[in-house]
Amino acid sequence: MRLVLAAFVLIVSACAAGTGIDPDTDTTTTVAATSSTIAVDEATRLGAIDVAGQFFDAVLGRDGFTVASLGTDPPATVQADIDEWASAIGLAGGSFVVIRNLFTETTAEITVRLTLDLIEVGPWSYETTVSLVGGSPWTTIWSTTALYPSLEPGDVLRVDRSWMPRASVLAADGGPLAGAEAIKVIGVVPSRIDDLDGLKSELARLAGIDPAVVTEELGRPAVQPDWFIPVGNVKLVVYAAVGDELEALPGVLIRDGSDRLPFRDDFASHLVGSVGPITADQLGRLGFPYGPTDLIGQTGIEAAYESQLAGRPRTSIVRVNKFGRIIEDLFVIEGSAPQAVATTIDIEVQTAVEQALRDVAFPTAVVVIESATGQVRGIATRPLSDQFNRAVLGTYPPGSTFKVITATGLLENGFSTATEVECPSGVTLGGRSIRNAGDLDLGTINFTEAFAASCNTTFAPAAVDVLSAAMLEDVAAMYGFGTEPNLGVPSAASSFPRPADIAELATASIGQGRVLATPVHMASVAGAVAAGTWRPPTVISQATRPEGIELERSAVSSLGDMMLAVVTSGTGTNAAVNGVEVRGKTGSAEFGSGDDPETHAWFIGYWDDLAIAVLVEGGGGGGSVAAPIARRIISDLAG
Repeated sequence: MRLVLAAFVLIVSACAAGTGIDPDTDTTTTVAATSSTIAVDEATRLGAIDVAGQFFDAVLGRDGFTVASLGTDPPATVQADIDEWASAIGLAGGSFVVIRNLFTETTAEITVRLTLDLIEVGPWSYETTVSLVGGSPWTTIWSTTALYPSLEPGDVLRVDRSWMPRASVLAADGGPLAGAEAIKVIGVVPSRIDDLDGLKSELARLAGIDPAVVTEELGRPAVQPDWFIPVGNVKLVVYAAVGDELEALPGVLIRDGSDRLPFRDDFASHLVGSVGPITADQLGRLGFPYGPTDLIGQTGIEAAYESQLAGRPRTSIVRVNKFGRIIEDLFVIEGSAPQAVATTIDIEVQTAVEQALRDVAFPTAVVVIESATGQVRGIATRPLSDQFNRAVLGTYPPGSTFKVITATGLLENGFSTATEVECPSGVTLGGRSIRNAGDLDLGTINFTEAFAASCNTTFAPAAVDVLSAAMLEDVAAMYGFGTEPNLGVPSAASSFPRPADIAELATASIGQGRVLATPVHMASVAGAVAAGTWRPPTVISQATRPEGIELERSAVSSLGDMMLAVVTSGTGTNAAVNGVEVRGKTGSAEFGSGDDPETHAWFIGYWDDLAIAVLVEGGGGGGSVAAPIARRIISDLAG
């Protein structure tokens, strides 16, 4: 849409002509005398302004035919010149206002302020002039300076974005979990390629760049002929040997860059995440300043903290001469420096976790937290080929590990470690059959022994007799169930829906039914017993410690004794480590349907100042499968 001024009305801006500096958002309208070298009548002046308006309307509409029809002897390149200009800067639309007009006996110069809406950059305003001759009728004289005042024949404009090296993801000691390594970025400019097949062959020979990657990158949506299209990276030591040959290839440009360098291969990989080429959907969501050839965080912290780790690039519209040399910056949006993300990960703890999972065949998640703070010190998910971070996003029935919570409720309501209880092989509650693993029948035992042996037939009846659905829900809430996660990366909430009847209360009390928990949350449950306070787990360093929920001291003390018995004489003996007081709880959580459903293997526990949760999907018994993984980690760290 164009705007033609009425007589004597000018739009005045603080911007000097042709500087390319974004004008002030506030403009003022003033009345001034006609800016002319000679006096012209109003009809003559408005006639020239009208032709100039048609000209810039057509330019903004990329209508070379109309531009040519308005001109005197226009060259055949008008449409190509306009298309090249518009495509190079990503023109999506625009507007203009007339701000000056100068007349001689036979010519007129109409100056406008163009405001261009650019796909990548946003609004860009500058002054430019079209020359006219004749008088009645007026005709335009074509020149690329009408597109931009300093645009000479053979020049092109280009959007140039310079990203600073991506910031590091840091461990708790300040060392990098993922950092930057200086590299050379090999790119191609489509319009400068003489022989694409030959270029692919040479890039493969010199830099090991897959020809299919070159084809894919050049075929991405919105790629423009004069853009720098990254197709591969080479380390500096490689570039030193082949750089001269690469630079001599027609169509190749080489820039400084950086690559992600992990602390160690696959180290905390699910947490740290990955960096990869931006997709069309991501480009649409992120918008400026990203372009279709950028790399962005795809998973984990790299994705969750993309804007912090990447910063913002210095983005400029530049004028490039026919030799490919940048002559001047026309418009600049300054960038902002990337900022590191500091995590709570302890290198020693993380190393122990990674080593313990080297030979695990089942999908597995392990989380180790600092009990007093809830800070995650080690975390890993297997298999590595699966990008799903089951440690923080997977929700599972916690099985008998939930008995820590049920036991808390019972200890707060009359039970003690010595309370005599029954542990038959099976019971029926509200029409629901509850049985022990292996039909275990221990008869009359004390509460600690029932906990250590994981007697379902003790806990379910006790919960029904002593605790209401609301009471058990309140105890679960004390351990963070139903709380929105505050981990610092995308994570799922652990949930304890209030049981609707006796049957649901019985199954919920042993961690079945609708109860769901993440491994990281169950580590925080064990940490709460150790510290006496439940705190939301976090993996991103914070200046202050999150608020916690204090547990009843007598219940915590009793739970510690009961969890010690699990490891010394109960279902968790496979987690025992010589010389270390390990306290824990096993779980074998049924999932699926049928008379003999599969079970997830769980172990949660604590020792010294650390707490742990181990989940093995479909692994079977928690004591036989998950507890040994915990033992390997504890042994490594206590040794």
